[in-house]
Amino acid sequence: SLLAGAWLLRRARSSLFARLVGSFLAVLLILVIGLASASGVVFSTDLERDQLRRLDELTAGRAEQLNEAIPLELARSAEPLAGSTLAAELAAAGSSQSLDERARSITVFPGIDAVALVGTSGAVVGSWDSLAAPPARLSDADEFLVAGDALVERALAGSVASGLVSLGDGQLLAVGVSPVAPRDAAGRPQLDRLAGAIVLVRDVTDQRVVAELERRAGADTTIVVGNEAVASTLDPDVATGVAGALATGGRSRLVELSEDEVFLSAAPLVAGDGARAGTLVLTLDAAAIAGIEDTFTRSLFAVAMAGMVLAALLAAFVSSRTTRPIRRLTDAAALVAEGDLDVRVAIDRDDEVGRLADSFDEMTAALSDREAALLAAARTEADLRGRIETITASMGEALLAVDRDGAVTAANPAAAELLGRSSDDLVGRPFAELLRGEAGGTSLAAALGSPVSDRPAAARGTLGAGRRGRPVSATAAPLVGPTGATDGRVYVIRDISGEVEVERMKTEFLSNISHELRTPLTPIKGYAEVMRAKDVGRDRTIEFATNISASAQRLERIIGMLVDFAALEAGRMEVVLEPTDLGGVVDDVLGRWRRRVPDRTFGRRLSRGLPPVQVDPDLLARVFEELIDNAVKFSEDDVRILASPGEDGTVLVTVRDRGQGMEPDELDDILRDFHQVDGSATRRFGGLGLGLSIVQRILERFDADIRVGSEVGGGTDVVLVLPRADR
Repeated sequence: SLLAGAWLLRRARSSLFARLVGSFLAVLLILVIGLASASGVVFSTDLERDQLRRLDELTAGRAEQLNEAIPLELARSAEPLAGSTLAAELAAAGSSQSLDERARSITVFPGIDAVALVGTSGAVVGSWDSLAAPPARLSDADEFLVAGDALVERALAGSVASGLVSLGDGQLLAVGVSPVAPRDAAGRPQLDRLAGAIVLVRDVTDQRVVAELERRAGADTTIVVGNEAVASTLDPDVATGVAGALATGGRSRLVELSEDEVFLSAAPLVAGDGARAGTLVLTLDAAAIAGIEDTFTRSLFAVAMAGMVLAALLAAFVSSRTTRPIRRLTDAAALVAEGDLDVRVAIDRDDEVGRLADSFDEMTAALSDREAALLAAARTEADLRGRIETITASMGEALLAVDRDGAVTAANPAAAELLGRSSDDLVGRPFAELLRGEAGGTSLAAALGSPVSDRPAAARGTLGAGRRGRPVSATAAPLVGPTGATDGRVYVIRDISGEVEVERMKTEFLSNISHELRTPLTPIKGYAEVMRAKDVGRDRTIEFATNISASAQRLERIIGMLVDFAALEAGRMEVVLEPTDLGGVVDDVLGRWRRRVPDRTFGRRLSRGLPPVQVDPDLLARVFEELIDNAVKFSEDDVRILASPGEDGTVLVTVRDRGQGMEPDELDDILRDFHQVDGSATRRFGGLGLGLSIVQRILERFDADIRVGSEVGGGTDVVLVLPRADR
């Protein structure tokens, strides 16, 4: 029930149908709970009352049995025994032993616990107690109490008597007394010849008696004398509790004994003289009543739930007729929210829901017409916007649009690439913050005019600061709104780094090539003119010819470098990659340099088991030639080549010198074409500035990499990252 109620409550938050059904069931549930609670209380009270009434009837019946039935039965048993034979024995006043034997013989009859024979003087002349341990004659005290009882007096007066007798020690006796006299021929006692009386006794506090009472009543039985339970079928502690409950309350009620509830009913036990001798108490466990109450409650709950189910079905039927049109309206509204304006609900009813449906249909029709007009206008605008966006996106120049406050409102992909940010990140930022640089001694942003300026402007400068500044050419024009006022500004920025780099390369190339060509041509021309002007002798001729040959070789190397650079740049140089023994290539190159520069030391240290590399061996030798040439040129110490396995399937080869080294900011430019650390006309070291450029281009064809590390005064390490052939 709780789970069903929780589910219905959760559904009621989002469903009108569930809310109506839930409200109906909630009211019905409250009514059912109230009626069930009231009926349960009434039923429980009636059930307890009926149980107590039935127990009272049982108790009264069992008390009557003790008060009258058992004593009367004893009296009826005594009458046939009080005949002429017993009268003769009493009249003869024989020995007490013979009368005791006579009494003992009578106790063998069922239901007789003790017998007392009383003479006409009222004294007990013979007795026997079968319950004594061992069985024996009644004690003097008991004989005195029995002989002095009013029942015996009535028997000596000639009447049969019966009733209860209390011995004062908590023991209750059922007694039947009959006068003993001879019988006439008709069997009637001759009371004028009375010989005494016979007393038959049964101990009603004996456990056998209370057990028999329990069996017949179907309830636990306790006999209380005074405030003490003298006999009981209950445990002694519980029986003591029964006596205590009897002393503190009424004779019929529901009490708690040993943490269990029981029904208690009591009836008085009355002695023969009319005095109260004790109390008979019957107790019945209330658990059976609790089970009946549980069964009643479960049955009531089942009936209530069946009624709730029927009521829920009825409520669902009634509620569905109300909520079905509302669901149709809700579904139609959802379709409208998804863009379907052709939906219609068409609910033909005269109530509020019907009028709401008509208004809804009219609204969707109006929205459909407006949507068609808006879509046509949007298509026209989208076409125009698409053309503009295509134009701006395809522009190679960066385009930025700003508002009157200088915040960027639009940017094309070229602007994002130029400024190193995403297009979304550019929008909303201040233009002056993005366009940091200088032009003609002022800031680049100021040179292009403020966002509210109505004049076009153009400037040439650098974007960024320091050595990383990028040369740009920029123009600006005002954005004019419908009213003719300036609403912002459009900036077009073009990166001219390539143009500046080409100009630099051309200048450096012309400077380097003129210097490098003039250097070998000068000795060639000078030695040739000397040799032409005069005879210098054979030795000098050989010396001049040697210098001319060396200068020609240098000139040839310069021309070769230019040819190789052009071939690599144009992709015309053939590269054949194959597994190559690195040690063989290194040894060949170092052997040539040892012969070429015998006064320098060239060393190698290759790791053992170095795998072959996947390169073009001739071009790899050319790489080593260029790197060793630089090392020899910029150092006066030894040059070493080291190799070891690298990570991810590579081999690391290091060309190391201990020359003058370089500044950290110079390392970024040494791989540029035609670049020299010292590019002046009076520079100490010659060269075209193409050695490392050629090395880099060759390594790119190997899918290899180059890393340069240097320290001023500590030399330079050029590390080649070559691919292994087995990878």
